[in-house]
Amino acid sequence: MKYPILLKEVKKKTPADHHDNEPLDQAITSFDTLIKEVDRRTGMAKCLDVISRLEYLQEEQKCPEIMKSSFILCSGVLKNKSGSKLQTFLTDKVLILTRPSSRCGVLNYQVYREPIPVHQLLVEDLGEGDGKTGSFRGTLNRGSSTGVKHLFRVSCTNEQANCHSHTLQANGDYDKKAWLDAFKNVVQAIILPSAMTTV
Repeated sequence: MKYPILLKEVKKKTPADHHDNEPLDQAITSFDTLIKEVDRRTGMAKCLDVISRLEYLQEEQKCPEIMKSSFILCSGVLKNKSGSKLQTFLTDKVLILTRPSSRCGVLNYQVYREPIPVHQLLVEDLGEGDGKTGSFRGTLNRGSSTGVKHLFRVSCTNEQANCHSHTLQANGDYDKKAWLDAFKNVVQAIILPSAMTTV
């Protein structure tokens, strides 16, 4: 919306002792509140739309956190180690890997393996072929270099849960950064692969 920007520009050029300052501040605050609410409701609507399109192959895939999700923090196509393209959704509650499917011209998402609740989510930045690995939840041993870029691995911290580990490849540096930044919103400790230090 251009109105908040316009109002802020007017505010900058308004003398400090002018009687319009107070109503300008009120208008700017009202617009900011309105925009945040619109963004919140739009995000919720998008999340609900994705949830309504999920198709489950197994009962175990119906993770309770899916229905508790309110927002999609990141989504896009990631490749797994076999080269399959997975439409992936990270919500505020769960990570869901899917395969797009179409029925009667309607796009749906077939859930691939078991979703991983974010409170059990372990993310490893596999670096850029330098043989170093890092984890958002702990330091891992160094692995061998594969020469493949833009990789990270997701797995479950709950060893008793029926979760799989997935090595995923983003489409590029920007795409990988977007995913890792989104993961930072749902994990507590971040350990960088280069410095191996928590931030």
